Amino acid sequence: MVVVGGGPAGYACALRVADHGMSVALVEADKVGGTCLHRGCVPTRAMLQAAAIAATIGAPASRWGIHATLDSLDMTQVLATRDEVVDRNHRAVQGHLAGRVETLRGRGRLADTRTVVIEGDRVEAKKAVVLAMGSVPRRFAAIEPDGERVLTSDQAMRLDRVPGSALILGGGAIGAEFSQIWAAFGSEVTIIERGPRLLPFEDEAVGTALARALRRHGINSLVSAHTQQVTVDDDAVHVQLRLGDKISTRSADVLLLAAGRDPATEDAGLYTAGIELSEGYVPVDWNGLETDARGVYAVGDLLPAPSQARAHVAYAEGMLAAEHIAGRPTTEIDYVNVPRITHGIIETACVGMSELEARAEGIEVETSSAPMAAVAKGLMLGEPGMTKVVAERGGSVLGVHIVGPNASETIAEAAAIVNYEASAAEAADLVRPHPTLAESAQELYLAMAGRPLHHRTHGSLERPG
Repeated sequence: MVVVGGGPAGYACALRVADHGMSVALVEADKVGGTCLHRGCVPTRAMLQAAAIAATIGAPASRWGIHATLDSLDMTQVLATRDEVVDRNHRAVQGHLAGRVETLRGRGRLADTRTVVIEGDRVEAKKAVVLAMGSVPRRFAAIEPDGERVLTSDQAMRLDRVPGSALILGGGAIGAEFSQIWAAFGSEVTIIERGPRLLPFEDEAVGTALARALRRHGINSLVSAHTQQVTVDDDAVHVQLRLGDKISTRSADVLLLAAGRDPATEDAGLYTAGIELSEGYVPVDWNGLETDARGVYAVGDLLPAPSQARAHVAYAEGMLAAEHIAGRPTTEIDYVNVPRITHGIIETACVGMSELEARAEGIEVETSSAPMAAVAKGLMLGEPGMTKVVAERGGSVLGVHIVGPNASETIAEAAAIVNYEASAAEAADLVRPHPTLAESAQELYLAMAGRPLHHRTHGSLERPG
């Protein structure tokens, strides 16, 4: 088998197929680990760790009688530590592949359904070819990044300074994460989102709660804001916006284009192999992720919705394709019930259906929500946030939506509850440790099961005295 692309989907597929006793060639133009390891998940989260430390200085520390100031920021050291984390992870991936998978350096392009051309050399796949080329930053038709004032997320990751001010075009995961990094390091940051709220594809309560939490960290957000024009001069970048019936201009040191990423299918030879794209994405049979061209598979960022452009999803897709290639039984990934995370000092973590999605399917829904500060651990942390549970009335829990610190760590339990179709009563029977943020969801399950402890209504949670 030949895998084209060494990101999470590609190398997971290669390793799993190798475990089934097949010989595998992994083709990678840059470094194994892909966007996630080198330009996305890992370096961004590493910088968010530094940002979280910086964000505790000042008012949050003074709340506890600890008086400190951020005297200076050594960005060189921040980047050096980030790169050390990336490098150690990179070497670990290389170690996993060594002796199990043959890694070929170069850009791979399909010549037909069984042939991959790498810098002029041809490699033949007897069994299958897996396409895992990853993604590239999404481009705006009328806005050209210059790497100085107007940045893609890849360029922002290479920035060796903290901008004095920043505008971020896009209120999704990339925008929310970079805004928290720069703001914690001293930037004045504004997010510009054309949708009605931040994270517009999540439950309505999530985007609203996130915007409120970010304001506490000095990050402004403009929603339903339509960009009319972008101009750059020697001093700043200027963005002309339409907000309702008004036109206004915002200026900053840099503009980050954070509208997401597109599949890296350009000039990959897909049409040569008989693969037709759909809006740039590669359609597949979801049971095994095989394309219309028999023996050619696609995984990771190449896939359209309902797939998610997230590393943990890519790992699962790579292993699913591997099982199908090896002739093992496979089951489609239940994408709705895969956790969706936006990392940060304040995080969002969602699994399952939103309230509107459930109602749109004709389900009789009941919801319950509470602020994070309604439980003792939330009060200790002193950060805003909320938990919301969506359930079928008298039935199973359909979705859990969390905004707040450590949300990415607390969503795993909710994912198990949603995936195993547990009822609110069954979820309430789990005894959770105290004091923890997980208790916020427990209070909601108890109330929905008809045996509230501190929760008086489905709309609010009273604080213990």
